[in-house]
Amino acid sequence: MKKLFILSVCFLMTTLTFAQETGDAAAKTLLEKARKKYEGYKTIEADFSLTIEPAEGKKEVQKGKMWQSGEKYRVQLDQQEIISDGKSSWLYMKGNKEIQINDADAQSDANSLSPKGLMKMYQSGNFIYFMGNTGTENGKSVQYIEIKPVDRRAEYSKFKVAINKSNNQIVSMKTYNKDGSKFTMLISKLATDKKIDAKKFIFDATKYQGVHIEDLRTN
Repeated sequence: MKKLFILSVCFLMTTLTFAQETGDAAAKTLLEKARKKYEGYKTIEADFSLTIEPAEGKKEVQKGKMWQSGEKYRVQLDQQEIISDGKSSWLYMKGNKEIQINDADAQSDANSLSPKGLMKMYQSGNFIYFMGNTGTENGKSVQYIEIKPVDRRAEYSKFKVAINKSNNQIVSMKTYNKDGSKFTMLISKLATDKKIDAKKFIFDATKYQGVHIEDLRTN
């Protein structure tokens, strides 16, 4: 659950780079347009909502905000916060009053699913993608692309990405878990190439008094 929760947050922060050898041509063309769009941004700042639908239980909606500048990023949610300075990342689980520190490129829940780490998964060629239906989300006309893992042991069955047909920006992504749970991210506001204070990507331990910190870095 935690892994997919972080995955849903981080996916929309990335500059898209998809495997070249899998998927249909139309989907590849659209994804390439989206990739080039995001590669051109120096910084990204976005407001979003995250809808969590467990297989059993009550649906939950959280509001969040994200910032990215190069390899550095920060995500703020009601229950979690993720900070990465490009070398290390800090995952703050508010309910547990715990912070996990990892190397930015470590293969862990907090880091292998970071923007850059997640894209290594796509570059591996372990996903297939194809065009879905068209529709409307948040007042925008979108084209859906479905992305499925080749590995049948993956925790999730597929992603469904909505791309704005007018500007090739990502509008939403839905993650389908094999246990029946779903996570839907919807971008409500996107600002690009704004100046972001470098302090935004620095972890300040003095602001987390009384929180247990577990340092799992190896470097």
